[in-house]
Amino acid sequence: MAVFGQAGKGVFGFLELPVSAHMAAYGGSNVAIKDADVSYAFLNPSLLNNETHNSLSLNFADYISDVMFGSVAYGYNYKDNYFAAGIQYLDYGKFQGMTEWGEATNTFYAKDMSLNLIYARKLNELFSVGVTLKTMYSVYERYSSVGMAADIGAYFNTPDKLFSMGLVCSNVGGQLKPFYPGDKLEWAPVNLQLGLALKFAHAPIRLSINMHNLQRWDLSYQLTNQPSNSLTGENQSGKINFFDMALRHALFAVDILPHKNVYLTLSYNHRRMAELRAAGFKNITGLAFGAGIKVYQFRVDFAMAQYQRGNFAYHVSLSTDIDGFKKKQL
Repeated sequence: MAVFGQAGKGVFGFLELPVSAHMAAYGGSNVAIKDADVSYAFLNPSLLNNETHNSLSLNFADYISDVMFGSVAYGYNYKDNYFAAGIQYLDYGKFQGMTEWGEATNTFYAKDMSLNLIYARKLNELFSVGVTLKTMYSVYERYSSVGMAADIGAYFNTPDKLFSMGLVCSNVGGQLKPFYPGDKLEWAPVNLQLGLALKFAHAPIRLSINMHNLQRWDLSYQLTNQPSNSLTGENQSGKINFFDMALRHALFAVDILPHKNVYLTLSYNHRRMAELRAAGFKNITGLAFGAGIKVYQFRVDFAMAQYQRGNFAYHVSLSTDIDGFKKKQL
C-alpha cells in the first residue's frame, strides 16, 4: 500500500507558511499589495516601500499542541533603495525519544529557521523590483540540514494606486548539506506567483487574486483517505478536472477598508478546502478571516485559519514605525 504524507515536493517546506496574520487572512499569500508592514517582503521583496523605513514587525502563530511558527522583520531605506532583514521560524516543540523496545531516552527538539536579507529598488512611480537571499537551517533531533535560496520579485501599480500587480519567483535554491551524509541534495519549494489587486475608487473595498505554483500545473497527489475499491488505497475518482485544478492555483480575497487604520479580510483557498475535505464531514478549511487596527504607533493584526479540519490556528502580528515615536517626542 502506498501512503503519501503530503503533496509538497522538496525540503524546507516551512518557507510556504503564512509570514503574518494578514497573509494568513489572505489564504496564505498575497504578492500584489504594498503596505507599511515590512513582513510582506518575505513573500515579494519588491513590496518594500517608503513606509517600511525603520519599521519592525513581529508575527506569531499558535498551531496545534506545542507547534508554533512566526517571523520577525526590520526595514530600512536609503533614498530609492529599500533594505530589510528577517527571520522565519517553525518550532515543532519538545519530543520524548524512545527505543524500538519502548524505553524512554533523551528528549529532543525539532526546528526550522530561515535568515532573510532583502533588497528592493524603486525604478519609478509605477515599478519596483527586489531580491531576497535566504539561508535555511533545519534540525530534527541529531539530523540537520543547511540550504540557500533566493526570491526575485517585481511590483507594478497604476498612478491612481487603485490597481496593482506583483510577480515573484520564490525559494529558488536548495540544500547545501543534506540530513544524511551521502544523500542526494534536494530543492526548496520553488513557487512562481502572480497577484492582482483592485481597489474601488468610491467604495472601501479591495479585491485580490493570488495565483501560485504557476511553474507546476498538476497539484494533485495520491489520495488515501477517501472511499476506495482498490487494494492500493488509491481513490478511483481522484482525478481532478481542469476547472478544479485551475482553482487550486488561486487564492481569492476581499478587504473591507472602512478607515485607513482599520481593515477586515475574508479569503478562500480552494486547494486547502479540496485537500482537507473528509468524506461525510462538512468543513470551512478553505476560508480564512482577519482584521487589523492601528492604535497609537502600533498596528495589531489577528487572523483565524484552519490547516486541518476542526482545528483553528490563530495568528497575531504586531508592527510599528519606530520613527513615529521620535516624532511624538518632538
